[in-house]
This record gives sequence, structure tokens and C-alpha cells, in this order.
Amino acid sequence: MILPYIVSFIAFFAVVPFDNAVVTLYKSETVSSVIMRVLQFFVLGYAFYILLKKKPFTKSETKILIRYTVYFVFIAFLNAWATVFSSKDLSFDTVKTIAIRTMSMVCIWGFLVCCAYLTKDRRIYYGLSSVMLFLMLLSVAVYVISPSHAQYIESAGNYSFKGIAMNRNTYMVYAISFILGAAVILYDRMEFDKKSFKEILKSKKNIILLVLTALFVLFALATVFITKSTTGRLLTLGIIALIVLFSVWKKPFPMWVVPAVYAAVWLVIGVIGIDKIIPAGIFEKIFHKSVTLSFRTVLWESAKNLSLYSVFTGFGFDNTYLADMHLVASAGTFINDPHNSVLYMLITQGILGFAAFLYMICTPLIKAGRVRNNRIITYLMIFIAIILLRGLVESVFQYSDMILWAMVVAVEFEAEKENRKDVTVEDV
Repeated sequence: MILPYIVSFIAFFAVVPFDNAVVTLYKSETVSSVIMRVLQFFVLGYAFYILLKKKPFTKSETKILIRYTVYFVFIAFLNAWATVFSSKDLSFDTVKTIAIRTMSMVCIWGFLVCCAYLTKDRRIYYGLSSVMLFLMLLSVAVYVISPSHAQYIESAGNYSFKGIAMNRNTYMVYAISFILGAAVILYDRMEFDKKSFKEILKSKKNIILLVLTALFVLFALATVFITKSTTGRLLTLGIIALIVLFSVWKKPFPMWVVPAVYAAVWLVIGVIGIDKIIPAGIFEKIFHKSVTLSFRTVLWESAKNLSLYSVFTGFGFDNTYLADMHLVASAGTFINDPHNSVLYMLITQGILGFAAFLYMICTPLIKAGRVRNNRIITYLMIFIAIILLRGLVESVFQYSDMILWAMVVAVEFEAEKENRKDVTVEDV
């Protein structure tokens, strides 16, 4: 059936903002908002259609979805509580804002139900890769038609490419998401686990598919490089290198690398200091950034102090008090985004929200880590690791980073599928 593939495409298209493209074409942000909302409600409707079908999920899969449902209900209540009680404001505008945010969470829950269902036949990866490729091509088209809508202002008179994404690092997510989807589709369609590379190359269709994929991966890499984002370049090269490495070296990806890198970075930045290890001049020549990482270290210090004002519940996602407080980035510059995922979660959701997030992320990763000799699970874990590492310098752990959540759901359902195979083999 072609319908699941269409739904997969629409599902990802509904959660990845493409505002700049719509603004370029229609000169209206309102049109962009309406289009996004219509697509999101379509996905939510399809989620209810799935749930009304006869046994769409096994008992174990249903338990997984119940856990995600409980999590989103908890985050919705936590956000409402934090927003109202930390700002002490129960005006109509505050209630309206909380209601809109809660409705967004319901739509996102519907998106994850669709992702879970589409993972069963691996149609989810076709939607992921096709949408991301479309957004990259659209980014280049918008840049050619109207450069101002696809440029990132680095400094006065200095611009770089960001496509239709919110910023340069968000564009990088388009690239690495496409690379992940392409890797899974190639592995699944060509049966790399059953055939040798020589056998695969006997088919002309396989050769054409491999060549086209290689060209699009090079296109993705090239566009990331012209964003001039150090983070984007490193992480895109990283995911390509790791996918190639673990395709040849048939070992599960060691997820312990992620907390180890976090600990090392916090030790260097928070305790020792970058300038104590690498002289400022050398660091700037290598990474083209100051030792403050574009003032991020200053911002983090301010964010740590701000988080202490509401330790357990944070301030909520839409708190005017938080917006008024701001975070001092540098002299005369104020930002209310700390550019660090851990700090963002502590500010908006507190320890309670952050602990819930860790549980929701670690549970599927631990389950997937027990599976052996499954390259698709390995690719998914590499992608999740890359996104988590991106969280060191960007605020990407919040519930709204849907590509991360979609792949977390996918890796858990892939692991669940493998566990059922193992049980069946043991019974036989």
C-alpha cells in the first residue's frame, strides 16, 4: 500500500518547520502556521485511526506507547504548574498559552504513535529521508530565488548559508537525518546482512541506487560545509564515518561514549577551562571560534545561576518571567536560550522534567544495546548519539525536537522486534 508511505512523508513534513520557504513564496508567516497546523492535525487523526484498528500493536508495544503517553501527560502538567506558579500569573493569556502548548504536545504524541506504527514495516525511514532531501533541495532553491531568506547573519556584513532552517545547526539535522534514512533503506533493501558486496553489485538497480545515494550524501555534506558551522561539519562527517565504520566492523555502537564525552567536556569547560589546555590563539585558528564558544560558556554560567531559582519544576516553556530574566550572553547581548540542552531542561522543566527525560531516553537505549548483530539498530544509535552530543552546544532535548524522539521510538520498536525473534527461536 502506498498510503503508509504518504503518511510517513506528511508526518515528518508536519513537524519540521519550513517557515522561510513559505514566507518566501507567500510573504506571510500566517500561511506557514496554518499549513503546519493542518498537517499536524492530519497526523493526529491518522494516529487515532491506527489505534482504532484491530490489534495494531502487540502487548509489549502497547506498554511502550503507554509509557510515552504518561510521559507527555506528565510534561504537560509540569509545564502548566511551572508556568503558573513560578510567574504567579493566571491571566487569560497565560491559560491560552498553556492550552496551545498542551495541544502541541497532543499532536506530537500522535506523531510518535504514527512513527511507532510505521517502524513495524520500516516505512518511517522512507518518509524521513525523502522529507529531509526535499528540504535540502528546497533550501538551495530558496537561496537562489531569495538569498535573504536562506542566510544566517554571522556578523555585520558577514553571511552564511542556513537554508530554510531556523539556523545553521538546524540545517545540519536535515543532512544527518537524510544520511541516516538512506543508510537504513540501503541496508534493508539490499540485504547487506545476507549478501556479500559482490552479490549486491550484480544488480544494476542496486548500482544505480548506490550511486544516487552517494551523490545525495555528497550534496548534503557540501551544503553543510557552506553553512560554515563547525558543529555541523564535525557532526555530519562524524555520522558518515561512524556508519561506514560500524557497517564494516560488526559491533554494536557503544552508547557509553555519549556520557563519557559529556563528562569530559564539562570537565574541560566547567572545571579546567579551555584556555588552560589549548592557548586561545591556537583554538581560534583551529575552530574559528573564541574560547568562550561564541559566548556560550558565559551564557552557561548565567543559566546555571538562573536554574537555581526553581530547581524542581523549572519555569515552564512559555513563562514571561523567564523571558524577562534573560540570560546574559555578552555585554549588551541578551538571550533566553542557554544553547545547552541540559541547562535548557533544568531551566524549563527542573530536575523532575530532566529525570523523566533521562528515563525515557535511557530505557530504549539500554534495551537496544542488548541486541547484537543488527546494523539498523546500530545506525539509529549512532544518530541518537550525534543528536545528544549536539545537545552540548544547542538546546535540543526538549520534547519538541521531533526527529530525536522519532528515532528513539524507532530504535525501541526495532529492539522489540528483535527480542520477539529471539523468543521465537528459543521456543522452536
